[in-house]
Amino acid sequence: MELSINSNQVFVTGYVEGIEDSNSVMNALNSVIKNSKGGVVSLVLEEAFVIPSSLIGLLLEIKENYEHEIEILAKNEKLITLMKRLNLIDVLNIKKI
Repeated sequence: MELSINSNQVFVTGYVEGIEDSNSVMNALNSVIKNSKGGVVSLVLEEAFVIPSSLIGLLLEIKENYEHEIEILAKNEKLITLMKRLNLIDVLNIKKI
């Protein structure tokens, strides 16, 4: 997995696997949140077809505890389908790119 940050977007290339990767993504998101003054923070998943439940939980925590909106931009249709089944499309503002 590789991470990059551009303004208010965190780009993830590869697959988010396990707690360590989830923590790396969350550290990147927290950095974006601390350095911005509100607005939308985007997590762009370029290849992932699943994301760990630990990352889902942390994203829900950000949504509840910060003044920022979270959106997930996903390229993989399998991930979109999975998020629909979990009823998370609207909760986490998930969009296909």
